Amino acid sequence: MRIHKAMFVAALAMAVTSAAKAAPPVVQLNDGLEARLNYIGRSPEQSVLSVSMTLTNKGRSIVYLLLAGDPPAATDNAGGMYRLNGGAGIAECPQMTSNWIPDCIGTKTIDSNTAPLNVYEQFNPGKSVTLNFELRGSASKGPLASFSALFAYRSVTDPTRDATLTDEQKRKQIQMLNVSFPPTEVTESK
Repeated sequence: MRIHKAMFVAALAMAVTSAAKAAPPVVQLNDGLEARLNYIGRSPEQSVLSVSMTLTNKGRSIVYLLLAGDPPAATDNAGGMYRLNGGAGIAECPQMTSNWIPDCIGTKTIDSNTAPLNVYEQFNPGKSVTLNFELRGSASKGPLASFSALFAYRSVTDPTRDATLTDEQKRKQIQMLNVSFPPTEVTESK
């Protein structure tokens, strides 16, 4: 995924501003994963949201993760809807729609739309990664926005045993994980 350099600069500025506000929402997920929403910021023209979240593996298993399904999206409390335009921090399915999930994770067939298992982000216990997303939509001024993203993942408790599995066996372990954050204050960029 690509995100423009200007968006990273704006995101950093918004992160500093956001740090002085309320504590960011934290969501406990399957297999010891934790998601923290760092901030949601809106561009001056109000049609672009920058979203930053951190995923941390607080469990005992190795977790392999891939952005999959419908693209990440946000909705504000004034009806504004925003969809993924670009991002950084994690690999994604070649086709980002819910209709393509079986093709992406390889449960239906393996083809050019299937993400290779080696592109899944490996989260060892204690590892964190920050994901940044740029979402575009209609101009809106809602002061609160909710954000969600869908991931494909599999959890490994025994790496030695996992190394003996075929790709087909590993693909059968893949599950879907929806990460959703409650409405959160939007930082307005000036």
